[in-house]
Amino acid sequence: MNRLPDRSLPLKKDIETLSKLLRLAECQADPQQLAEKLTAHFGGLKMLERADDEALAEQGLGTSANARLLRFFISFVTSPEKRDLKVTDIRGLRYAIFSALCDLKNEQLLIFPVRDSGRIRRPEVVQGDTRIITVMQRAKTIAWENDCGYLLLAHNHPRGSFLPSDSDIRSTRILNRELSEFGIQIIDHFIVSPNGICSLKEKGEFFDYE
Repeated sequence: MNRLPDRSLPLKKDIETLSKLLRLAECQADPQQLAEKLTAHFGGLKMLERADDEALAEQGLGTSANARLLRFFISFVTSPEKRDLKVTDIRGLRYAIFSALCDLKNEQLLIFPVRDSGRIRRPEVVQGDTRIITVMQRAKTIAWENDCGYLLLAHNHPRGSFLPSDSDIRSTRILNRELSEFGIQIIDHFIVSPNGICSLKEKGEFFDYE
């Protein structure tokens, strides 16, 4: 007798993926339990991507800002054709990054792997220890794991200006210089606040290492 397919398997995979993504989205609750709760309430990842921010927040994500960031991460998993962001799509790129980071209460650093084609992959989050040496090690790992020679950085100033600080400029220059020795190039670094978004490259604060 042929066995019927286990229809729960796709949801199990969604729960596993969602649990990992919740760890990136400033989730204070237990990620595994919350992943099970959200999946039971909304369905799989595709339904969660379409869910309302307020509804997600009410189910345990805490704030609409956290929900928006989670949906941003989910979109890289569920809709590669929809989230076909490229570094040449400046307007779409700026909008996506600003929407994901503008309302967060804590500072987050996102590292996006970028393929040679210019397509941007799902970002990784650096939390807690953001010293240059730590970020450099994470950046190298992310680039090598994704077989990418280019990276895009973005981080938020929750209570400050979206203009880069002296520290932002200095650390980005050092990272770009050090990573270039491993064949990895940072193509831009976006700074986000509730009031706007700034590109270090557009400000001309990017490649002058001295």
